[in-house]
Amino acid sequence: MALGNHDMDYGRAAFDRCRAQLRYPILSANTDRMQKTAVVRAHGVRVGVFAVAGSDFASLVKTEGFKFGDSVAAARDAVRDLREREHVDAVVMIGARAFRRRLRPGARRGHAQRDARQRASRARR
Repeated sequence: MALGNHDMDYGRAAFDRCRAQLRYPILSANTDRMQKTAVVRAHGVRVGVFAVAGSDFASLVKTEGFKFGDSVAAARDAVRDLREREHVDAVVMIGARAFRRRLRPGARRGHAQRDARQRASRARR
């Protein structure tokens, strides 16, 4: 699950108690003390998943105990980690926020999807 700006409305302690009861991770690559990425396996394909808190979280979230970093830099680091360290077949960003800038200079629309399909196809062989 991607971290949302209302998830912290009742304070850090309440958030941590709630999170401890979950059977799935809450992801945010640019939030201190949060899990940055996860790897799931589906039909023999390793999928790397990450989320980032939006650049507006610092002004939206008034709860103490949460520190947010640069979302674009965190996304780049998460993708690099998932590809180079975890060797996933595909990378997916989850959440309700879209990037206005490209994460990879020179990337064109559609190439990421094509690359993921090709990697997934090779992984099934």
